[in-house]
Amino acid sequence: MKKYDDLNKFVKHLSRFVSFFVFLILSFIVLYVLIESVPFIRSEFSRSFVSLSWRPLSTPPSFGILPMLLGTLYVAIFASLIAFPVAVGCAGAISSCFTGKTKHMLLGLIDMLAGIPSVVYGLLGFYILVKPLEKTALMATGESILAAIITLALMIVPYMVSAFAKAFERTNENYQMSAKALGVSQWYSLTHLSLAHCKLDLLSGFLVALSKALGETMAVMMVIGNSPLLPKLLGKGITISSLIALEMGSAKLGSLHYHALYTAGMLLLVLLLSINGLVRLIERRAKK
Repeated sequence: MKKYDDLNKFVKHLSRFVSFFVFLILSFIVLYVLIESVPFIRSEFSRSFVSLSWRPLSTPPSFGILPMLLGTLYVAIFASLIAFPVAVGCAGAISSCFTGKTKHMLLGLIDMLAGIPSVVYGLLGFYILVKPLEKTALMATGESILAAIITLALMIVPYMVSAFAKAFERTNENYQMSAKALGVSQWYSLTHLSLAHCKLDLLSGFLVALSKALGETMAVMMVIGNSPLLPKLLGKGITISSLIALEMGSAKLGSLHYHALYTAGMLLLVLLLSINGLVRLIERRAKK
């Protein structure tokens, strides 16, 4: 008995240490990005940060982040909205219509899809979406916001399905036996019981997937066109993460361009932390 108590204490202390270490890493990242953003924020060119023109090498330079910010929100929100009903349907079907090994196998396959590198989704999007869009939509190039939305939606569906399936599973454990005893059909149980009691969990899962979509880089960068323009469905665009990935390597260390990219990263980081904070509030409310 004493061995188990000692083991529990060890695991408890180890968990606290790991949690504190992760908190330190996150704090260091936020602090470092903030420090690298300060020179640009203090410069006279920081006023152009809310403009529509991104020309870091012109004279005078302009660092308008609005096209990238709007492109990031446009792509991530619409991709999440497309993926949401698909994920709810898949998760509901898996949790209600399958049991035992079949359910575990399907959930395992979905987790495998979530683990596929984003560059693979980018390649699939480039060859399956970009080329057909050039022919069918009569576009000069198939690289567009639409291609990025579809590619990103396919990427985040597995994450949503995994989160939603767990929520449905918890609800089924509480209500499935009673529903069967009353002769309630699976469809009615899913639509009127599971969905009604999983609203907060579904919202939380949606926001988590949205935060992943906001930070996605490689897959979106390969199909969006990477032009600092206001987002249009059939036009090119660019996201903040794509901008940083494309230009950080060519930005001179310590230059205004370099610090402007860090400021863009800080903006994205604040957005992601805000969404994750909202997720924590929703999860706390769901537990009450």
